[in-house]
Amino acid sequence: MSTVDERSVFEEGPVVVFRWRNAPGWPVERVSANVRELFGFPAEAFVRGEVSYASRVSPEDSERGTSEVARAVESRARSFAHEPYRVRRKDGELRWLYDFTHVERGADGEVTHFVGYVFDVTERQQAEAHRQELERRLLHAQKLESLGVLAGGVAHDFNNLLTGILGQVSLLRRQLDRPEPDLPRLRAGLEQIEAIGMRAADLTRQLLAYSGKGSRVVEPVDLGALIEEMTGMLSAVLSKKAVVERKLDPSSPRIQGDRAQLQQVVMNLLTTASDALGDAPGRVVVRTSHETLTEAELAERFAQDGLPA
Repeated sequence: MSTVDERSVFEEGPVVVFRWRNAPGWPVERVSANVRELFGFPAEAFVRGEVSYASRVSPEDSERGTSEVARAVESRARSFAHEPYRVRRKDGELRWLYDFTHVERGADGEVTHFVGYVFDVTERQQAEAHRQELERRLLHAQKLESLGVLAGGVAHDFNNLLTGILGQVSLLRRQLDRPEPDLPRLRAGLEQIEAIGMRAADLTRQLLAYSGKGSRVVEPVDLGALIEEMTGMLSAVLSKKAVVERKLDPSSPRIQGDRAQLQQVVMNLLTTASDALGDAPGRVVVRTSHETLTEAELAERFAQDGLPA
């Protein structure tokens, strides 16, 4: 019965094992022979210093990788995993690597070496990038669809506003044609036109915000007031059978955010809720409230919701 060398079986696979010295450029002291399949260079080229490991790391990822090593050293971690990073093969092709590293320390506690393994995750990264692109396109298509509905509602509001402006202009012209115009009435008419114009400008701003064309400014925002301002937009987008019930906490403090992005969040949440009703009548409840959480409580809340802290 033949005996199988477990190390040789491991090193003939896709996982490449390195031992780096803790020095600039991460000099390689030992590397498994299968490094040639991944990097295009023989193991001897790394060990003799003809090829520096750091020189093969993509410049776009080099600084991040160095920072990850520094954080692990400072935290006295025994091991750590890099975020996937890119390396350039001998033939110039870029490949994504997963890298798990163990930290070796001397008797004085200083880091002397890093021992780790890397393997190619290029196909996984490409698949993830493709998935994200498909998701982005789907969200864009959904946004265009809702934007079309929203534009129809806004156009209806604009038509009413323009009717009001033209009506006021007609009345003002009649006043001006009189021998002695009624100045208070003229002033009132101008104020009415100004108010209608500001409402039209507000509708335009909201439409630009939802389409993502408005400028982004982070500022204190009253979320309750923002929801109230969106009443006209919501009525144009939500199902006619959906009754929107607002339960807004007037004591809620302002939050730091971009009004346009917050409007998009509110709009997306409410349209999703409205779509869930289907053709059946129902209620869509909009509720605001506030509570004070410690950092630990906030991290726990994120963990419960499956979100990164």
